[in-house]
Amino acid sequence: MAAYSQTHAIAVAAESKLAADERLDALASEMRNLVNTSMLAISAMKRGSVGFGGATAAALDRSIIRMRGIIDRTLAEVRQGSGESPHREVIEIGPFIAAVQLAAAVEAADKGCDVTAVVEPDIYVEADRYLLGGAVSTL
Repeated sequence: MAAYSQTHAIAVAAESKLAADERLDALASEMRNLVNTSMLAISAMKRGSVGFGGATAAALDRSIIRMRGIIDRTLAEVRQGSGESPHREVIEIGPFIAAVQLAAAVEAADKGCDVTAVVEPDIYVEADRYLLGGAVSTL
């Protein structure tokens, strides 16, 4: 029975590593595509062949916003899976939501929508900044 348990544990560990490697490969591929899009957009803007208000600038905005979302979600996933206690800190909600609104406004504008968030001043929450950012970027 001990040999079966050991063989089973090795098989489970190998499957887990394979799944983690596949997730990492997908993450790296998606980030590479977004970085390439950003680099192409910046290159075109530097040459002066496109402006900051057109489709190229919008593509750059979308790429950077998606990269930030991926990073936030990945950090949140890593922190949740690490077994570590969350790094709690006091976060002022107003500036936090303002940063989120800036990112959301670009995405909303691409869809013909507006995003407005009104937050009362002096509201604070104790949370892990990365977990909170990951949760909000998922929304």
